[in-house]
Amino acid sequence: MKTQVVWFKRDLRLSDHAALAEAAKLGPVLPLIIVESEYWQLPDTSARQWEFWRGCILELGREIAAQGGRLVIRTGPATDILEDLHSRIGSFDLWSHEETGNAWTYRRDLAVKAWARGHDISWRERRQFGVTRGRAQNRDHWAKRWDQMMRQPITATPVIEWAKTAPSDALPTANELNLAPDVLLHPQRPGRTAGFALLKTFLHERGMAYSREMSSPVTAESACSRLSPYLAYGALSMREVYQAAEERASQISRERPAGHTATLFGLAPSVPLRRDSIGTVTSCKNWRVNLKSNGSRLRKSISGCDRDPEIQSISRPGVRAVLAILLLMRP
Repeated sequence: MKTQVVWFKRDLRLSDHAALAEAAKLGPVLPLIIVESEYWQLPDTSARQWEFWRGCILELGREIAAQGGRLVIRTGPATDILEDLHSRIGSFDLWSHEETGNAWTYRRDLAVKAWARGHDISWRERRQFGVTRGRAQNRDHWAKRWDQMMRQPITATPVIEWAKTAPSDALPTANELNLAPDVLLHPQRPGRTAGFALLKTFLHERGMAYSREMSSPVTAESACSRLSPYLAYGALSMREVYQAAEERASQISRERPAGHTATLFGLAPSVPLRRDSIGTVTSCKNWRVNLKSNGSRLRKSISGCDRDPEIQSISRPGVRAVLAILLLMRP
């Protein structure tokens, strides 16, 4: 059977990964990370972004190893890496999620598409955010399509037959990528596990006073979700966060006046939540309402970025995902 190469980009997870799930049905999977040194010299990249992405990659590698596979890490231009892989394993199918990045990633993807056509290789991309590609799209229906996408069942981690591995490079450090030190006093822990922990505390504890504390420099660090980087690099999917917020909102609406002990992802909140601590509009319902009422405006702007690389070039990597989560934080 033909090898299915899954190129992990801004989707560093095994669950709710459409490209991986489809590839696993067709043949042995070779999971691939490409570290593009040129990209990390762009003015809209930084050491803190690299360190977060690097940490997510390391956790993904451990998850794959626990299932008997090996994450292949290669450093260099994407087309060079794919050419070398082609010479080693022969023809393969290439899978990834669509990436909404900047002008550099847009041009890289065009080069990869040209390379794939020249080698008669199928490159199949799947959506994961609200962006719908193509100039001919009817933008009046984006909100409906996005809502439908967010309500689709979360794709479980598939049963995977791993392909015979290929040579792999060591994952570079920030210093090896010539990234200037970017010291943070309280950097966020990278990885899916840390992302779910933050989501759980936000929905059950930290977000309860969100409407009052989100605008204060003293309290906002704790009261806001802090999920932006996990969404930007795909450690969590937007659908996972959306459905968790929807479920939490339903739990709160059903809670007893004396409090409740609802759980999220199998974890119980550490303190009981009472109606009088939630306020007129709960933080979780703020998420849900803002997703629905403001989502159309956001999707119009981000889809414009996707089809206009000049707009993308002024945006930080993952800014579409960051904007999405920040928009949810507006009352």
